[in-house]
Amino acid sequence: MQHRKQIILSSIIGFILLILGIFLLDYSSYLIETILDKKLAISPGNPGFKLWRDLDIPIYQKIYFLNITNPAEVESGATPILNEIGPFVFKVKISKKNLKFTKDEMVVSFSEQKYFFPEPESSAYDLDKTKITIPNIPLIAVYKMINSSAMNPILRSLILLLLNRFNFSFFITGNANQLLFDGIHSDIQCLIHKINKTLMPDCIFGLMKNQNGSFDGPYETFTGFENINLISSIIMFNGSSELDYWSGPECNKIAGASNAELLPPAKSFGGIKSYRMFRPDLCRVFVLKLNATNIESDVNGLRTDRFRFDPGSFLNSTENPSNGCYQPNQDKIERKTRQSFASAENIGLGSLTNLFNISMSDLYQAFSTLNTPPQEFSIGKPSGVFDLSACKQGAPIYISKPHFLDADPIYLKNVKGLHPIASKHDPYFDIEPVTGVPVDFVVRMQVNVDFKNQGTKFPKIKSNMIPLMWQEFSSHITDSIAAQIRIQTKAPTIIAYSVTSLILFIGLALIIYATIVLILSLHRSILLKRCDHDSVDSLIDNAVSASTGNVNNNDNITIDNITNNNDSDGTKELV
Repeated sequence: MQHRKQIILSSIIGFILLILGIFLLDYSSYLIETILDKKLAISPGNPGFKLWRDLDIPIYQKIYFLNITNPAEVESGATPILNEIGPFVFKVKISKKNLKFTKDEMVVSFSEQKYFFPEPESSAYDLDKTKITIPNIPLIAVYKMINSSAMNPILRSLILLLLNRFNFSFFITGNANQLLFDGIHSDIQCLIHKINKTLMPDCIFGLMKNQNGSFDGPYETFTGFENINLISSIIMFNGSSELDYWSGPECNKIAGASNAELLPPAKSFGGIKSYRMFRPDLCRVFVLKLNATNIESDVNGLRTDRFRFDPGSFLNSTENPSNGCYQPNQDKIERKTRQSFASAENIGLGSLTNLFNISMSDLYQAFSTLNTPPQEFSIGKPSGVFDLSACKQGAPIYISKPHFLDADPIYLKNVKGLHPIASKHDPYFDIEPVTGVPVDFVVRMQVNVDFKNQGTKFPKIKSNMIPLMWQEFSSHITDSIAAQIRIQTKAPTIIAYSVTSLILFIGLALIIYATIVLILSLHRSILLKRCDHDSVDSLIDNAVSASTGNVNNNDNITIDNITNNNDSDGTKELV
């Protein structure tokens, strides 16, 4: 009875555990994803929160100037000859400020602050000693501005008169630090500053002036706490779910894009084919498309998916009609232009002419030369560049891949000294698919200025897209972070499969134990039955043997008795 209870109990428990183990084996992938998703969400209690908040990873920005070596010849109509000078290396520190979570931790708002720290030992040139010549961007911007249809014709005449009177150079030369952060004195900015202090707040020009310590945002994004596929997905930027730079609503839409610091995990290699990325300095959403899958990253041997910019991003609207809405919002530009010069118009022409010592006759003579409104610049460009003027105060700034990689050949034809190389100039993003962490990314962009020689005092300079510099913004995770990624991705898997395997093992062991006990019990029963049968046979045999022995003895006694009796009788008779 005791063995029977053990067999039944072990069998029941074993089968239950075996079924549970098989179920968990199928369910474990979901269990692993659930555990991992909770760990990946942007939450103060999660392991990666500090890393996300402080971006405590090495981030570097390398800047390569495209120095113009023949400025005098260019002013006489020659093709610009460029000499690449760099890299100038900066360590970038980005941290999140003013963090606020909703009560359910589904949404977080924050601003990002950015600092640049020079890395002289990693730089090829000295920031303060290296002289560089680039086009006079403030001057080119003013020429573009006064050709706006929103400009008051008389005010336009005044500015043109001033531009022709003063000896402004088409090029400026300064050391790298001046051209980037410190700034360099600009006479044309001073002139416009006198007319409108809002448009030109000072006389200092710098490509990255005021960016050290600057803020982006505020952002409002999903944390991924409820749905990991929404992690880092933008809800609003600067209080709006869309931009106002572009002519079409689809191109202004930023909701649902990511700032690319954390991305929804693909779960498996090649599981996600594209991401939408928004960065304020690029002024638009760029699509990152899967380029290669399950490759060994350059960082710590982690295997990743590689993404690159959608090849259609820099195509013009003829080659890619979906880019048609990426045209500057002309209404907004003209409205801002009117607002910018409203104060100048309110000053009065008399005050302005006195300010610059210009006679009214000179002004009206300049005005009389404006026989027709200025010709509007064509918005169509050969493919390979993207217009940022809408978000750069109207300055004719365009971005492209470095050295006009993948751009229309016309751009390379109009300058000398550029040599595009895909391995050196093409951006890429290596994403670890299980976590969605960019373990290795390199963003490379070239900054260009578009010069249209229309109504300028430089009649011989050819209209051209002139490169200024290109920059590489990169980050490679450290060994310690790579180890954390391995732990975060492998630990749930190891735990889940270990628990499942243990349950299966115990269940199977109990079933085997019950089976062995059952077999032994049956064997014992058979033996017992056999033993019982043999005992009965032995008893019978013994009984038979005993009975046979008694019969023989009785027979002998009888015969002996008879013999004895007969002998006795014979004796008697003889006697």
